[in-house]
Amino acid sequence: MVRTLIIKHFNVAIVSVLILILSGSCSVKQDRKRGPHVAGGASGIEFMTLFDLNKDGKISHDEWEEVKPSTQYRAKRWPLYDKNSDWAITMTEVPLKKGESEPAPPKEKKFKITSKQIVFIAKYDKNKDLKISKKEYKGLDFSQFDKNGDGFIEPHEAPRN
Repeated sequence: MVRTLIIKHFNVAIVSVLILILSGSCSVKQDRKRGPHVAGGASGIEFMTLFDLNKDGKISHDEWEEVKPSTQYRAKRWPLYDKNSDWAITMTEVPLKKGESEPAPPKEKKFKITSKQIVFIAKYDKNKDLKISKKEYKGLDFSQFDKNGDGFIEPHEAPRN
């Protein structure tokens, strides 16, 4: 019974990582103007971080409705942001301040991720945020894997073999 639950949980984690990697939300076109923006409101990556509660790389309508009342965006309507009407706001749809353009941060650039890297992340990622912190990974070689020094082992930094 316990083994079945562990296998099921592990499979869900792997599928989640694969969906994130393979979805179009993993890439951002540079210098693309997006909007509308609200004065004093979050923009770009900050907007995504604020609204994407489950950290799956997209903002669902439920997440939007939960966070919106406590932000500058409280009077804004969902259709202004969900431009392609797929019931998710991705990095290509988030608002930017007027004249602002934003390059993709390293974690959102396209990387070739192997299945072994996905398995490594799924094995140690206890809080299911798709990256491994020092608390989650007790190995002595953490800094060897954390190539960008941000305190996390992300899928593209995980060992390939």
